Amino acid sequence: MVHFMILLSRDLFPLITVYQRGVPEDMAPLAVASSDANRHAQLHDLLHQWLIQHGASRLPLLYKFLPHLERIVLLHAVLTGQIHLLLTFDLKQCPEKLVDLAVAAGQLQVVRHLLSIPYTGGIATAMTSAASRGHLHIVKYLTNHRSDRQTTRVMDVAAANGHLEVVRFLHYYRREGCTAQAMDLAAAGGHLEVVRFLHTHRSEGCTKAAMDLAAGNGHLHILNWLHEHCHEGWTPDAMTNAAAGGHIDVVEWLDRFKPHGGHSMHAMDVAATNGHLEVVQYLHQHRTDGCSEKALEGARANGHTAVVEYLERFADELIHRVCCACGYNKPLRHMCTSVACAVPRSPARKKRCIF
Repeated sequence: MVHFMILLSRDLFPLITVYQRGVPEDMAPLAVASSDANRHAQLHDLLHQWLIQHGASRLPLLYKFLPHLERIVLLHAVLTGQIHLLLTFDLKQCPEKLVDLAVAAGQLQVVRHLLSIPYTGGIATAMTSAASRGHLHIVKYLTNHRSDRQTTRVMDVAAANGHLEVVRFLHYYRREGCTAQAMDLAAAGGHLEVVRFLHTHRSEGCTKAAMDLAAGNGHLHILNWLHEHCHEGWTPDAMTNAAAGGHIDVVEWLDRFKPHGGHSMHAMDVAATNGHLEVVQYLHQHRTDGCSEKALEGARANGHTAVVEYLERFADELIHRVCCACGYNKPLRHMCTSVACAVPRSPARKKRCIF
């Protein structure tokens, strides 16, 4: 009977368990999840359910058994907007960049609370984080309540991620402006409305990278618009990027508007390596550069059987090497005229390259 009374005693039983190894039963799932880096997402779900069931009053005991979870609870509170949990922490010596974390999560109320303490860890990158994620409400708040110096990167990242309303606000209500990267990266992401806005309202323009990157991501609508409204053009990288991504419609478009633009050998190499047979066939039929041995090597290494078979079938005319007679890239079975000495000979001698 005495033993039973001790086990039921709220004062005595905790003193006994101090000498026992382990954690309370309700904390066991948290202990298991927190020990595995691959289960951090599950850990936050478990912690959320645990807090609903037990509330903040049991947190001191949680920290006693699992002290490493104190940081996790803090981050969880910031990410989920639970200010009542934040009030249980002394943030004066906190090394975490909580403002930036709250901004990234779109938690304006947490941002307000932290700045009112005042706590400013992470404020330096807060505006950029808000702009890159399209959190216009936070961009407006920071503009109205902070005087931190910003850079052109803010509008650049907003444009890159297609956040038109953020770009519009930054253009009208802030002075930092942007760089040509804004339109380049907006084009790369396929964000036509952002590209149009920047072209109409800004003077930075874009570079050739805009079309090069858009081609690599298969954004044909961007290419059409830029080709009509801008004059920067593109580099041979556009064809290579499009071929690498298997964007046959873009490859055809580039070839139609610039049929002799750039060297397409590398384009066929990367298309073959990535298994894009349709692109390889198109370049074979419409361009004369062929490919190098890297095309066949890459296709074999990546198991693209259909591409390997095609390249082997047309190897003599497709695969190029450096000619030992003239020094130029030539098909495997070509016949090259070489001058044997400084004195011209008649007739000139034909010489098959030896590899």
